[in-house]
Amino acid sequence: METEAKEGHQSYIHSHNAYFVSEQVDRKYKGSRYGKDGRFGVPIPLHNDGRSVSKSLHWLCDTQKLALILPYIYSKHSTSHRSSPFNVTQCIANSHDIKC
Repeated sequence: METEAKEGHQSYIHSHNAYFVSEQVDRKYKGSRYGKDGRFGVPIPLHNDGRSVSKSLHWLCDTQKLALILPYIYSKHSTSHRSSPFNVTQCIANSHDIKC
């Protein structure tokens, strides 16, 4: 009875592409590099002892944040157009500046 069910299930897999719960899909790859029980990908250097956790626990100080933010602000300001909303509000705030 089980052999008939297995044969019927194999034809059902072929026709409907439907599998049982937790049934492994046989993708029929050629070659010995990828086995049926193998996994894809390249092993990465993962340390389970928590070596890189200290980087996430040490937060940036205010001076370090400022050092990271200022180059971004200056580059954005130098590449922005004269008619951007930032420059208009800057001109309003600095009404004595005629270069706007």
